[in-house]
Amino acid sequence: MWIPRPAFGSPSYQLIVMPHFYVARRRFIPIGLTGLLAVLVIVAAVVGIRRSPSSPSEALDDPSAAGLQAAAAAYATAWLTGSSDDLIAILDPACTKEVNAGSTFVYAMLRRFRLLVKQHTGVTASDIKVGSVNIRNFRFGRSGGAEVQYDLPASIAGNDNWNTYGFSGGQWHYEGCALGPPIGGFSESSSLRRRDVWRCPHCEIR
Repeated sequence: MWIPRPAFGSPSYQLIVMPHFYVARRRFIPIGLTGLLAVLVIVAAVVGIRRSPSSPSEALDDPSAAGLQAAAAAYATAWLTGSSDDLIAILDPACTKEVNAGSTFVYAMLRRFRLLVKQHTGVTASDIKVGSVNIRNFRFGRSGGAEVQYDLPASIAGNDNWNTYGFSGGQWHYEGCALGPPIGGFSESSSLRRRDVWRCPHCEIR
């Protein structure tokens, strides 16, 4: 038997139709909000994963100041605790074309540097902690200067550890073939040339 639908707003509509509407609204809206929140959480997680590099090498691909800071930290870490491959990976590609990964020359250079660190500070290089990184003259995706801070007084770590980095080939790298140690640099004023106490002779990649 066909029963006509009550007119909107009539007493019959409010009695028969509206209760179902309100039940449905109370039942499904909370579920909808829960689902929406779940989607937002998932989206936020995905965005967070995409924006947070999972490794230092991925951070080097970032053309922003954060990438420059990551490059400086990677350069310092390579000198203090890294392998020959680690240092070569952060150097200027134009200067490493003739250098093979694991080069005995780079290995000897790192070993000499770490001996000098121990000699001048009494601290093993691997025990020196890389801290924050200051930057200057930053140009997005092009170049910038960076100086790493350490858990050592300036009288030991140096007061001028600035090095220049460039961005090319999709990542940041140390700029130039004459390598400046990331620690142990001293200068009396900004107009004077930096004196690297721990610079090893012939630290140049060609």
